[in-house]
Amino acid sequence: MKVRLYLVEEIATKKVRLIEASTAAQAMKFVAETTHTCNVITSTAEAARLVSSGMQVESSVKDVTQ
Repeated sequence: MKVRLYLVEEIATKKVRLIEASTAAQAMKFVAETTHTCNVITSTAEAARLVSSGMQVESSVKDVTQ
């Protein structure tokens, strides 16, 4: 697979990184893994606590009809 250079910009801070990757998704995954962690919530009690404290549930699923 062809490797390209991707310019990845953090929207909030305008920080720019130059990432070598095969796809844009791979470049974004690399950047995200160096700044964030992601874990499944296995406790419904923990999920309920977070939501009741005001945390919003965001959906990464895009509606294809839009």
